[in-house]
Amino acid sequence: MRQEAQPEHVIGGRYRLIDRLGSGGFGRVWRARDQVLCVDVAVKEVWLPPTASDAEHAERLVRAAREARNAARLRDHPGIVAVHDVVVEDDVPWIVMRLVEGRSLADHLHTRGPLHPDDVARIAWSLLDALSAAHSVGIAHRDVKPANVMLADGGEVLLTDFGIAVHQADTALTAPGGFIGSLPYLAPERARGQRGNAGSDLFSLGVTLYEATEGFSPFCRDSPPGSLAAILFEPAPPPQRAGRLEPLITGLLEKEPRQRLTTSQALALVSPPPKIAGPAFPDPERPSVEWPAQKLADDPRVDLSSLKGTGDGGKNREQGVHVTVAPEPAAGRAATAEYHRLTVGDRCPGVVARIVSFGVFISLPSGQEGLLHISELRRNFGVREAEEAVSIGDQLHVEIAEIDRRGKIGLKCARSTGARAPGR
Repeated sequence: MRQEAQPEHVIGGRYRLIDRLGSGGFGRVWRARDQVLCVDVAVKEVWLPPTASDAEHAERLVRAAREARNAARLRDHPGIVAVHDVVVEDDVPWIVMRLVEGRSLADHLHTRGPLHPDDVARIAWSLLDALSAAHSVGIAHRDVKPANVMLADGGEVLLTDFGIAVHQADTALTAPGGFIGSLPYLAPERARGQRGNAGSDLFSLGVTLYEATEGFSPFCRDSPPGSLAAILFEPAPPPQRAGRLEPLITGLLEKEPRQRLTTSQALALVSPPPKIAGPAFPDPERPSVEWPAQKLADDPRVDLSSLKGTGDGGKNREQGVHVTVAPEPAAGRAATAEYHRLTVGDRCPGVVARIVSFGVFISLPSGQEGLLHISELRRNFGVREAEEAVSIGDQLHVEIAEIDRRGKIGLKCARSTGARAPGR
């Protein structure tokens, strides 16, 4: 029985494994050292389950060869992670790729929450350009999602993982009527069993951009059948944070492929990103956001009494929060709030982003979202339904009540009102 790979193991007599970078449904990705060229690379170890049949084993080998072949066709594109080599050791394929120093869009959204529309526009343009290159040579990616989008520390946006991509000349690897991929990002036609194509990639891109702006996937439900039904029959909720990107995102999310934006139409709705020096996306360990001083100082629903020095240019650094409020809010000066990693007990102002049957989702200055449960609203505002207490865009002063192992945040009101929200 093959032993699991460990750090310091050398693949193909050349690539020394250093540490694991991540894993997915089809393999593990390692940081490795190319001992010939003396550079670090990423090496993807394709999983071959020990219980797999001979046919499944053969399929994984064919899929790995396909991934390397398709990515190699696009290795010169600046928006696609380049593949350098394929090594088969002990009948297991290893794909050697460029090492991207940075993090995935999925990791960024998990630690920071939704992005500003200007940042999403840069991501959209880069991914559309990469997909256009792939589609022009007959390759459909078939698994566009935040986890397969890399945000490099130097500002690049790259598409990775062509593990289930298909070229127009490739033969099918799945049974008729079956599909593989990530369900919440699947295009309706693929959910109906059709083969992935350029249009289905664009739908998946639309879901990815929606999640990047809104902070959640529009078709993700509690169960796979629920997600599948949402993809096929339910429209995406109207974007609330997309701004100028709304026509792009809604156009990509058309369920009927013939009505969906094409790549050229989508590119016409965004501009090429400007060249930047240094990191394009904020450090997730030190997120920052600007709040208008007028809203902080004058809105009666925002309690600043617990923050020392607010209103006179003072600074407070309690519970990991640093807040500076301009002394003359009427002059339009901004209050800058720099929020470090949130912990239980932190207090901060928040904005009502979504209202659901079981409570409201609050957008926090750190870029994350937290849930204020309906029971908390009932206890503090004396109402039965969330809509009776708050509206989208309202500001509330909240406290972090819990953060579970998946990073989901539970909130409570920072002070009990015993009445309806002020100003309503």
